[in-house]
Order: sequence, then C-alpha cells, then structure tokens
Amino acid sequence: MNPQRITPLLLILSLPASGLLAQETEQKEEEVVELSPFVVSADSEVGYVATETLSGTRIRSNLGEVGASLDVLTSELLEDIGANDATDALDLSGNVTTWDKSGDQDAVQNQIWFSNPYNSRGFLSTSVLADFFELGVQPLDFYSFTRLTIAKGPNAVLYGIGSPGGVLSLERKKARFGKDTVELQVQTDSEESFRSTLDVSREVIEDKLAFRTGALYFDKKEFLEPAGLLRKGVFGTLTWRPSRKTSATLFLEKGNEKRIFRYGWVSYDWVTPWIEAGRPTYANVGDPLDASPGTGLDRDGKLTVHVQGQPEIEATTWRGMARGEANEIPGHPDINETRIKSYTEDNAIYDVEGLQLMGDGLKRDLEWQDFMVNLQHQILPNLNIELAYNRNWTKHRTVQAFPGGQLRIDPNEVLPNGAPNPNFLSTYIETTRTEVVGAQNTADTYRATVTYELDLRDRKLFGRIPVGRLNLVGMIERRDVRSLFAGFRRVNTTPSLLGNFPGDFPNDLRDWSNKLSTRAYIRTDLTPDGAFAIPYYQSNFDLIDDPGVTSGWIRHTSPRDIDEVRETYLLAAQYFTWQAREGYERLILTAGIRDDKSSSRRTTFPFVDGNIYAGENFRGSPWDVGDKILYDGTFNYGTKDPKEVTDEDPTSTYSVVFRLNRNWMVFYNFSDVLISSSALFKDIYGNAPPPTLGETHDFGIRANLLNDKLNASLTFFETSAVNQRESNIRGQMTNWINDMWDIVDPSLIIEEERWVTFRDDQSEGLEFSLVGNPLPGWNLRLIVSRIETTIDSRLPVTDRYIAQYLPTWEANRDAPLDDSVSFSEYQTVGDAIDRLQAYVTDIHATEGIAPRVQREWKVILNSVYTVREGPLKRLAIGGGFRWQDEDVLGFAIDENDILDPNRPFRGEEIFVMNAMLRYPIFLGSKTLVLQLNVDNLLDDRGTFPRRAIDDLSGNPYFTAQQMKAPRSFTLMATLRW
Repeated sequence: MNPQRITPLLLILSLPASGLLAQETEQKEEEVVELSPFVVSADSEVGYVATETLSGTRIRSNLGEVGASLDVLTSELLEDIGANDATDALDLSGNVTTWDKSGDQDAVQNQIWFSNPYNSRGFLSTSVLADFFELGVQPLDFYSFTRLTIAKGPNAVLYGIGSPGGVLSLERKKARFGKDTVELQVQTDSEESFRSTLDVSREVIEDKLAFRTGALYFDKKEFLEPAGLLRKGVFGTLTWRPSRKTSATLFLEKGNEKRIFRYGWVSYDWVTPWIEAGRPTYANVGDPLDASPGTGLDRDGKLTVHVQGQPEIEATTWRGMARGEANEIPGHPDINETRIKSYTEDNAIYDVEGLQLMGDGLKRDLEWQDFMVNLQHQILPNLNIELAYNRNWTKHRTVQAFPGGQLRIDPNEVLPNGAPNPNFLSTYIETTRTEVVGAQNTADTYRATVTYELDLRDRKLFGRIPVGRLNLVGMIERRDVRSLFAGFRRVNTTPSLLGNFPGDFPNDLRDWSNKLSTRAYIRTDLTPDGAFAIPYYQSNFDLIDDPGVTSGWIRHTSPRDIDEVRETYLLAAQYFTWQAREGYERLILTAGIRDDKSSSRRTTFPFVDGNIYAGENFRGSPWDVGDKILYDGTFNYGTKDPKEVTDEDPTSTYSVVFRLNRNWMVFYNFSDVLISSSALFKDIYGNAPPPTLGETHDFGIRANLLNDKLNASLTFFETSAVNQRESNIRGQMTNWINDMWDIVDPSLIIEEERWVTFRDDQSEGLEFSLVGNPLPGWNLRLIVSRIETTIDSRLPVTDRYIAQYLPTWEANRDAPLDDSVSFSEYQTVGDAIDRLQAYVTDIHATEGIAPRVQREWKVILNSVYTVREGPLKRLAIGGGFRWQDEDVLGFAIDENDILDPNRPFRGEEIFVMNAMLRYPIFLGSKTLVLQLNVDNLLDDRGTFPRRAIDDLSGNPYFTAQQMKAPRSFTLMATLRW
C-alpha cells in the first residue's frame, strides 16, 4: 500500500484519546427557520425510515400519503453500507440493478459512457434528477449529493419525459444553520484505493447567511487491474435569508474524472483449440495454410497491424499469416456466437481473477460544472413561489479499442517480411480498430413553481362533514440543450501497399482495409522464457511512420451538433378529506397533468476526399489534441436540418390513498410517461423515430406496525412501454443489408449510423418492504421483489423495410458478394439474405418471453444494531445479504434452428453477504468514527456464465463469462467537530 495514501488515515487514528469519556453528542442537519414547502424537514429521517418526500407532488408530503412507488435510501443506510455514490446503493432497491448486474448488460454498458444507466422494473433508464434538474454523465457522488430517492415506474408530476422504469432523485447539499460543522473523512480498501473528503459548513450571520463547501479526492482501484478511476471535485453553496419568508441558495460544483472501465466479459479463449490440435505452427510466408476446422490454425485477415511496445517490428499487413483457431461448433446457425467462449477460473492461462487483458482499452476523461440558483418566497400565507435555474455542463473524451476480447496464439515462425518472429508461440490481444469520441453537453433549465394550500377543514358539507384541505402546484419549465460530438478512428492514412489486393479501396480512408490494428503480446502461462510481454493491453498512440504506413486520426463518423428545447407546463393537486376522530384524513386524492412540447434539430455534415467527414484531422495522442481541432468539423461545417417537433398528448398522474385506520392504508396509482423523438436517432429509413410512451398501474397496502417502529409496504405493479428504442442489434443487420446493396444498388446503402429498432415491453411484479427500528438501537430493512418482463413485439419498422426490399434481393440471390466481405460460408447475396432472415426470426422468437439474463426474484436484507450499554456501548454491528434467483442465458433451438422459448438455459443464483463494524471515539468536542465494511463476506469468487446457446444436441454451450468481485475490506475514519 502506498505510504502517502495511508498517512492521512494514520494521522486521524493517532489522535490523542484523552477525550474518550466525553459526553456523546449528535450532529444533525438543522431545520430552516420558516420551513418552505419545497424542502423536507431535517428530522424526516430516523434510522432507515424516511417520513417525508418531495418526490410525490414536488412539494413536501408525508411519504405514506403518496400513491407513487418511492424507495428512499436514508443517509444512515448509505453510511452503513459505505456507499460513495448512488450507483453503490442501487442494488439495495427491489427490481433495480446496476450496469454489471442488469438484465440487458450490453445495452446498459453502452450507455455508461454517456450517462448513469441502471435497470428499473425491467426497463433501461438513464433518468437522474438533482433538485428536479436533469443530470447527465456527471458522477452522483455523495460528497456533494444527499438523500437518494428511487421513484419506480412513470411519474408525470416528477419528470413527464423519461424512462418507463423510473427515475433517481437526489438533493444537492445545502448550508446548515444553527451549528458550525466540519467533517473530514479518509478511506482505503483492500484494493489499495484511497478516498478523502472534506465538508465544512459555517453560519456567517445567525439565521441569515450560511455557506458550505466540500472537496473530494477519490483514487479507486477495481479488482480487475488496471480498471479504476481518479475523481476530483469541489463544491460551494451559499444560503441567504433576508427574511423569515425568503431564502436564496447558490450552488456551484466543478470536477473531473479519469476512468478506465471494467469490461463486462472475461477474455475469449482462442488458444485451447490450438493446444488440442497439437500446437501446430506455420513455417514460411507463402506456404499453403490449412485453416479448416480442427486444424488448430486460422488465417489472419488483418491488413495493417502495429505491434505494441516493439518498434523494431514494422507495421505491415499480416493478411494470410496464421493465428490460433477459435472455439467453434461447425455448422452452427449462430457460428459467430460459438467463437466468443470465455475463459473460466478452471482453464484460464492468466490471472483471470485479477487482470482484464484489454487493460485500458475503454477509458474516458470527464469534466463537469454544475451551477444552480434557487429563490423561495412566501408571497402570502399558504402561497409560495420558487424560481430556479440550473446549468449543467459536461465534456468528455473517450477512447475505445474494438473488440480485443480474444486471447490468441502466434504460431508464425517468421514475420510477414520473412525475418524470424521474436514472438513465436506467444499469446496476444489484438484490436480491430481504435476510436476516440469527444462530446460536450450544455443544458440550461429555467423553472418557476407556485404552491397554494387551501385549508377548508373548518367548513362542513351537509353541516357535519369537513371539506378538507387542498394543495395546488403549478410549474413552468424550459430546458435548452446543446450537444456536440466528434468521432475519430485511427487508420493508415497512406495505404499504398493495400492497392495490391483486389476489391480494396485504398482511397477510401473509412474502408475496412485501412483500419489500423494494434497487437499486444500478453504475459501468460504459455509465454516463452525471455519473450517480450506485458500484463495487459496498454494504450499507446506513438506516431507510426513505417514503409507504406502513416498513422492518423480521421473523422470516420458524422459529427453532431444538436439543439433540443423542451417547454413544460404542470398542474397538480392533492386533496385531503374525510377527517377521522383521531385527527388524520382518511382519503388523499392526487392528480397531475403535464404537457411537454419539445423540438430537436440536428446538423448534416458533408463528406470530403477520402470518404471522411469535413474537418481537421490529427496525429498522435487523442489526449493531447485541443478542442479547437477536435471539434473543428462540428463547429465549422454542416447545414442545419429542419426542426423535429414532438407535441403529444399530455401525460398525467392519478392516485388514491385510503386510510383504513391510523396504521393501515391502501393505495392505487396511475401514471404515464413520454420519451420524445430526438434528432439524434433515425429509423432504418432515415426518418425520425416515434416517441416512446409508457404507463404504470401500482396498487397495494401500507402499514405502520409496533407503534410506528416498523413500516411495511406491499406494491403490485403493471408497467408497459411502446416504441422503445434499441441500438444494440442493428450492427449485424446493417452489415448484411449493406453487403447486398453494395452489389445490387449502392445508392440504397444505409448511411445513417445511429438508426434504431423498436420494441414493446410490459412488466408486472411486486415490491415488498419492511423498514424500521424494531428495538432501540436496531435498524432493519428487508426488501423482497419479483418482476416478470415480457417482450410484446420487436422490429416493426425493420420488418416493413425487409419486406419492401426482399423481392429485389431475391432477384439477385446468386450474385457474388464483394471479396472484401466474403468468406467460405458467405459468398452470395443469398447467403446474406439467409443470415438476415435467420437473425430476424431469432429476434421475433423472443417475443412473448422475458428478456435474457433477467432475474425474477430478489431479496435484500440490511440490519445494524448499536450496543447501548456495557463496555461495548456505541459499537455498531451489522450486515446483510442480497439474493437473486437464476437468470435465463439463452434457449435451445428446434429442428428448424429456431429458438425454442420453452427450453431455456439457466444461469446461477446470486448470494452476496456483507458485514459492518463502527465505533465512535469522543475527543472532547470532536468525534472520531471508525468503520469497517466487508463486501462478499463469504468470498464467493470466480467466473459465472452470462450467455448460452444450444450446442446442437439440446445442451447449453456457455459463451461469455463474467468475473465475480472477490471479498473486499473498506476502512473509513471520519473526524467531526
């Protein structure tokens, strides 16, 4: 462990113990003088129980009086589990999973570059609000945020536009009044991570002016080296109360993060078939190469390969050279899937539990700024207004190496130039291409909210029934977003040597033949003694100037400059009536209607010589090039397209809560949601996609038990969505369709890079929670959830496209495909038709069943007990577990090679335990809190399958595997005064 990182921790641990017997003091958030309806009270959280929320009607409400399904993770719960940001805590909620445990991992991992994705009630969601302002890719770190609420299902009053699965809602930290506080925390773990935060709040003028500031340094190491992040941030907030009826708050945060992402899959095994075939080698360039299945060898097709870390090996073509054979089931209808068979802990030839061989092949540099101003004023008794503005700006630069998942063997005795191969019999990782993306997003949101409480409880209907009370909320909001994007690919910019190959297009820099591959020889159990090898792929963008090869970054994908505007009008009401003798209202009715009008406008950019997009290109490292060059094409070229306007029917929310008595209530909630059309996406025809519409029906019962010591809730739900966009299945279809158009009619080649398909889903299930403090000092939280998602339909627009052009393709069935894309089993237009139709048939076969990898049942338990008497007084001991049942990894196929949804292949259950110890030490006016968290207490490690196909005999053939995180220890020391 780095001594410099542990020093602050040791300093705190070595504080003198002279104040151990000092009187215990508690530090709590202080209430404001005149409590606004736009904030919750400071004492609304007791242990794991929250009693108030803003996530019902945007104003303070009793949590039990809200019909919507809300899960509030209190600050004490987040502290107990050692959560550093919201993503650490999401798996504590029923029917919610994070990117590496979701049912649609491919889609979620694709989104993690540009947002904070998660899966809620079976639907992918990226909706995150902070003080009801939308956030994008900015980290949701608790050094500057607090109070995490998960609103499940659509909620028109909250967000109107967003995922049918729900939304995350946080609050930015605010200045405290009544007490000055300082909190310094340092943290380290068994992976040698280091985290330090500082939080200072000062009251400058009593009950008038206060400020709060915080800072973050977080060097996180993942269990798979070299994945991790380095996050730095600072925030400041100021609250001014010129009167008891008025408060103004300013908030500003700036931060940056450098992150190497953890890959979802274990590397694929392209070495074992070579070993099983007797470790064959290839002696001389130009010799016949038998690459038939079972020989252990395959023919390399790379045209320009740069060997990493060995400049003495010139970048050149390896086409026709040998490489180790992939795992394969000959004749399988999904032959490509059979080749992505991951290593497991049983057969891995490298440290599969500690390394990801693709190293830093997925990494991102991110900057963000978040500014908010908020003015709250009581105009008249019961009449309040809030005026708020937020600017959220993010900029990130991302480098990704594709696909690089295979670990291969080099069986070539000589290099392509005939010289002895210094890497003979060494294992390697190789990328097919490397791409860099730059993106900026600026969102300005303006909002005005008015609330009015009308109390008519002193008036009677029919002389004896109190009329009740009514809360009204009105809101107007405008959101302006500008999104910029620039995409580059590293290629050979002087491809003269490629002209010798028929069918290549050396003047087309976007053509596959000009991709620049990178090979890294990796140290494994098979690496010969003395051979050059590195532990994993390491990005290196040194200039390549070899004969016939000059590296460079070209604009291979269209820049983007998109302007989006949304105007929102909201009216909501909450009515309380039928007052019981004990003083509470039996009936609470909530209704809200929201109208969103949005427009989106994109820019079309031209091509220039080399079949690339206009704008300055560059060489060298993408981390060093300035924004002026990176966004040159985005800013200085292109023509604005017409606006695309979405003006659908308003969305709405209706709920009923009926109290049977003081402790028992039943509820029903309906709400719908809209995802407007965006100029960022098109369908396969190049037309704007339809908006996504979703709705939910929630109903259930809630109870306060043991004299309010336990809160229980049981919710049944039905949530649906139509026209959901899918972007993760277009790739294969695009290739087959364009291969055909290249021969039949090149003018119809699909140029739209971001076309999407559509699907309709519905989910139903239940969510049970039991949360409270059953005994003094004991916090308890039990969650049980069940979900069953069904895919109703898929590919409606794509089906229409295929039906329209199928006769044209069939008329050219025997026409040969271009040599650049053909291989032994893929020679003609008819072969492309057959593959396309089989792929589409398999997609339709998933209709009427649950999505792959979704787990139906989930149980979470968290419990902490604090000793109240005796020598261990104040010691907190706790822990919990998360269990999820088996998932479906794939399906068997029938005699026609069609997926059979009645014969699923199932994966493994998940059972993870954790533990926690915490002890406060009182040092006069200061408190030192020591806390130890243990995750995966039972150390359940190793790989587990994530995908499976039929092995042609009705049994599962497991392909992709994922690595479990091993047991880890986290030690925190927090000093408060």
